Amino acid sequence: MSESSFVITREKTPEGLLLKLQGALNLQTAEKALSELSSLIKSGEKLSLDLGEVNYIDGQGVAVMIELKARCAARKAGFEIVRKSAVCEKMLGLINTDKLLPELPVYRRHEGFFEQIGRAT
Repeated sequence: MSESSFVITREKTPEGLLLKLQGALNLQTAEKALSELSSLIKSGEKLSLDLGEVNYIDGQGVAVMIELKARCAARKAGFEIVRKSAVCEKMLGLINTDKLLPELPVYRRHEGFFEQIGRAT
Protein backbone atom coordinates (compact mmCIF):
# COMPACT_ATOMS: atom_id res chain seq x y z
CA MET A 1 0.00 0.00 0.00
CA SER A 2 1.47 3.37 -0.99
CA GLU A 3 1.64 6.54 1.10
CA SER A 4 -1.26 8.00 -0.87
CA SER A 5 -3.72 5.14 -0.37
CA PHE A 6 -6.22 5.10 2.44
CA VAL A 7 -9.04 2.66 3.28
CA ILE A 8 -11.78 2.78 5.93
CA THR A 9 -13.52 -0.44 7.01
CA ARG A 10 -16.75 -0.14 9.04
CA GLU A 11 -17.95 -2.48 11.75
CA LYS A 12 -21.16 -1.94 13.74
CA THR A 13 -20.80 -2.32 17.52
CA PRO A 14 -23.39 -2.15 20.32
CA GLU A 15 -22.14 1.36 21.23
CA GLY A 16 -21.84 2.72 17.71
CA LEU A 17 -19.35 2.25 14.92
CA LEU A 18 -15.80 0.91 14.82
CA LEU A 19 -13.79 2.33 11.93
CA LYS A 20 -10.59 0.56 10.98
CA LEU A 21 -8.26 2.90 9.11
CA GLN A 22 -5.59 1.44 6.87
CA GLY A 23 -2.83 3.13 4.87
CA ALA A 24 -1.56 6.69 4.96
CA LEU A 25 -3.32 9.55 6.72
CA ASN A 26 -1.48 12.52 5.26
CA LEU A 27 -1.78 15.68 3.20
CA GLN A 28 -2.92 13.73 0.13
CA THR A 29 -5.61 11.70 1.93
CA ALA A 30 -6.74 14.03 4.75
CA GLU A 31 -9.56 15.84 2.95
CA LYS A 32 -11.15 12.62 1.68
CA ALA A 33 -10.66 10.92 5.05
CA LEU A 34 -12.25 13.76 7.03
CA SER A 35 -15.20 13.95 4.64
CA GLU A 36 -15.84 10.21 4.75
CA LEU A 37 -15.31 9.90 8.51
CA SER A 38 -17.49 12.93 9.26
CA SER A 39 -20.35 11.50 7.22
CA LEU A 40 -20.43 8.49 9.59
CA ILE A 41 -20.97 10.50 12.80
CA LYS A 42 -24.40 9.86 14.34
CA SER A 43 -25.80 11.67 17.37
CA GLY A 44 -25.69 9.58 20.54
CA GLU A 45 -23.39 6.92 19.08
CA LYS A 46 -19.71 6.36 19.72
CA LEU A 47 -17.22 6.59 16.88
CA SER A 48 -14.26 4.32 17.67
CA LEU A 49 -11.14 4.50 15.53
CA ASP A 50 -8.70 1.65 15.09
CA LEU A 51 -5.46 3.18 13.79
CA GLY A 52 -3.51 -0.08 14.08
CA GLU A 53 -3.04 -0.42 10.33
CA VAL A 54 -2.15 3.21 9.60
CA ASN A 55 1.37 3.02 8.16
CA TYR A 56 1.99 6.77 7.85
CA ILE A 57 0.57 9.87 9.53
CA ASP A 58 1.66 13.49 9.29
CA GLY A 59 0.43 16.79 10.72
CA GLN A 60 -2.62 16.76 8.45
CA GLY A 61 -3.52 13.32 9.76
CA VAL A 62 -3.32 14.59 13.33
CA ALA A 63 -5.47 17.58 12.30
CA VAL A 64 -8.07 15.13 10.94
CA MET A 65 -8.23 13.43 14.35
CA ILE A 66 -8.63 16.76 16.14
CA GLU A 67 -11.32 18.02 13.75
CA LEU A 68 -13.15 14.69 13.86
CA LYS A 69 -13.21 14.86 17.67
CA ALA A 70 -14.67 18.38 17.49
CA ARG A 71 -17.33 17.31 14.99
CA CYS A 72 -18.31 14.36 17.19
CA ALA A 73 -18.66 16.69 20.17
CA ALA A 74 -20.79 19.12 18.14
CA ARG A 75 -23.13 16.25 17.17
CA LYS A 76 -23.15 14.83 20.73
CA ALA A 77 -21.44 11.65 19.59
CA GLY A 78 -18.70 9.80 21.44
CA PHE A 79 -15.14 9.57 20.12
CA GLU A 80 -12.25 7.30 21.00
CA ILE A 81 -9.09 5.87 19.52
CA VAL A 82 -8.99 2.20 20.46
CA ARG A 83 -5.70 1.14 18.86
CA LYS A 84 -2.68 2.89 17.33
CA SER A 85 0.11 1.68 15.09
CA ALA A 86 3.68 2.46 16.14
CA VAL A 87 3.83 5.43 13.73
CA CYS A 88 0.54 6.81 15.08
CA GLU A 89 1.68 6.30 18.65
CA LYS A 90 4.86 8.22 17.92
CA MET A 91 3.23 11.09 15.99
CA LEU A 92 0.25 11.49 18.31
CA GLY A 93 2.59 11.18 21.29
CA LEU A 94 4.59 14.18 20.09
CA ILE A 95 1.68 16.43 20.91
CA ASN A 96 0.41 14.36 23.85
CA THR A 97 -2.95 13.69 22.21
CA ASP A 98 -3.89 11.07 24.79
CA LYS A 99 -4.28 13.98 27.18
CA LEU A 100 -5.23 16.74 24.73
CA LEU A 101 -7.64 15.16 22.24
CA PRO A 102 -10.62 15.06 24.60
CA GLU A 103 -10.21 18.76 25.39
CA LEU A 104 -8.41 20.18 22.37
CA PRO A 105 -10.41 22.81 20.47
CA VAL A 106 -10.32 23.11 16.71
CA TYR A 107 -7.37 25.26 15.64
CA ARG A 108 -8.14 28.94 15.29
CA ARG A 109 -5.69 31.24 13.52
CA HIS A 110 -4.03 33.77 15.80
CA GLU A 111 -2.57 37.09 14.80
CA GLY A 112 1.09 36.63 13.93
CA PHE A 113 4.11 38.64 14.98
CA PHE A 114 4.30 40.70 11.77
CA GLU A 115 0.58 41.35 11.81
CA GLN A 116 0.90 42.71 15.35
CA ILE A 117 3.75 44.98 14.27
CA GLY A 118 1.73 46.21 11.29
CA ARG A 119 -1.25 46.93 13.49
CA ALA A 120 0.94 48.80 16.00
CA THR A 121 2.48 51.13 13.39
